[in-house]
Amino acid sequence: MLLAKLFAALGIVLATCVFLRLPSGTPVDIYLQATYLVVTSGFLLRFCALASAFAAVIYYAGSRWLQVEWNQTLGIVHFAFFLIAIVLTLGAARWTTAAVDQQPEAVLRSVIPGVVAICSFLLSGLVFAVNLIWTTIRFLHTR
Repeated sequence: MLLAKLFAALGIVLATCVFLRLPSGTPVDIYLQATYLVVTSGFLLRFCALASAFAAVIYYAGSRWLQVEWNQTLGIVHFAFFLIAIVLTLGAARWTTAAVDQQPEAVLRSVIPGVVAICSFLLSGLVFAVNLIWTTIRFLHTR
């Protein structure tokens, strides 16, 4: 239940930031292999709020409706990786928008936190998958 509360609180904070339009910065234009993307920090916040709400519902459903116990340690690690990914993603978006008008080296320096944020987000998904498999095996073992 603690994990559901953590992710729900994070989702509420992120949704409030989206509603209040707190991190309003200029959008980042990305051009990759004939695809032109415009990414704003509001889009990133919406995605993170939705992912956080999804994790909260999954953790709540598992603990309340299915009466299974999640591994708390893996859940806390999942939350920590997810929070690190959010902070670094928003920081990289902010640094990139601030550095676009400056030198190209400043843009390159903002890529490193972005790559670390993507890796952290993927690791949080991996830890969640391990926790889900662990819980499913324990649930099927007890039934």
